[in-house]
Amino acid sequence: MPWAALGFSAKPSNPFGLSLVVADDDNGQGRAGWIEWGGGIATTKDPSLLRPVQLIE
Repeated sequence: MPWAALGFSAKPSNPFGLSLVVADDDNGQGRAGWIEWGGGIATTKDPSLLRPVQLIE
């Protein structure tokens, strides 16, 4: 995957914040539950809860 597809103009040389959420909305009436790695997305929008990630080749 090209770095540009992730929003980077080049390979990032420093860590950046990342969180992942997988939500259950099978009935189409809102989130029934979720699992989250990191934080700052599902319960509150708080970038200070993102986990630092360093990409390597």
